[in-house]
Amino acid sequence: VDAAGASVRAGTRLDNGRPQAVAAVGDGTVVVSTESGDLLHVGTDGGLIHPAPVFPSNILRNATVAVGSAPSAAGFARGLAVGIGPEGVAGAPIEIVPPGLLPLTPARLLDTRDGAGSVTVAGRFEGTGRVNSGGVVKLEVVGRGGVPDDAEAVVLNVAATDAAGDGYVTSYPCDAPERPLTANLNYAATVASSAGALTPVGADGTVCLFTSRAGHLVADVNGYVPAGGSTESRVPARLFEARTEPGAPTIDREFEGVGRIAAGSTVTFEVAGRGGVDDGAEAVAVNLAAIRPSADTFLTVFPCDEVRPLAANLNAARSTVVNNLVVAKLAVDGRLCVYTRAATDLVVDVAAAVPANGG
Repeated sequence: VDAAGASVRAGTRLDNGRPQAVAAVGDGTVVVSTESGDLLHVGTDGGLIHPAPVFPSNILRNATVAVGSAPSAAGFARGLAVGIGPEGVAGAPIEIVPPGLLPLTPARLLDTRDGAGSVTVAGRFEGTGRVNSGGVVKLEVVGRGGVPDDAEAVVLNVAATDAAGDGYVTSYPCDAPERPLTANLNYAATVASSAGALTPVGADGTVCLFTSRAGHLVADVNGYVPAGGSTESRVPARLFEARTEPGAPTIDREFEGVGRIAAGSTVTFEVAGRGGVDDGAEAVAVNLAAIRPSADTFLTVFPCDEVRPLAANLNAARSTVVNNLVVAKLAVDGRLCVYTRAATDLVVDVAAAVPANGG
């Protein structure tokens, strides 16, 4: 990357391709500032690492960047951006932090089935046999499938197959004080089901998978939260529970046992300040579950201070139980809304939060 700006990845906004200043961070990457005041953290091959807009309301012209040689206590690069704006010379401190989530080529970390197609990374946690009812698999995730040793959380696709009955799977860090009363996947007997799970990694590099009924489990890794990443993973916590019986209690006994959600209606509930989500959080990752809807339906999750979009986060057939991992923007007051087309029971568990300004 140089001041001519030709080598930054296509699609990155650089004011007709002209960055205004380039400064080395010291780790083989650089910070580029633009005429519009954007700051971009890029690799020397031009790959975008982490955008860091620092002047959202007061665009500075002819911005310059100075990155300090000493990293912060957390190991991040600190610096100062200075430019000319409507009020004259202005500046703002910057900190280049790791991105909130990094993708991986999917890799199989667990397959309890024994067969020719049941192949895991390095042959570990492969063909171990059915998991007993109420059993827990302690799964090593770091150092496998591209997950670094210091990863804070992983994104898994968890599948249950050949189950002895209707049940659920909970994914959680093995060093949590206790297994959370949440579910990442609900499954039916004899039907293979899968769902995403964003799960903190335990101090020993493991994630635990609990299954309520006997059956086989499969887990593929798709991404991870790097050390210091802005996505704040949490031990799962239940924030909304429509069922009165046998639903699990919510984290604070609020929004619990509220009853079946009527067709064509929207429920509103507080997220910020609950389940480890900070008051100023901008978004959350939640596990959304529609439980035995009265007809084929779809659910839409959206911030309550915006118009419901024409989109769906989950589709479920009549009388089924379906989960999905959803990243949802919060309203300014920290609330979340969920719309359902058909009557259904609804469960929402929080797994992670995105802090104000993305961290």
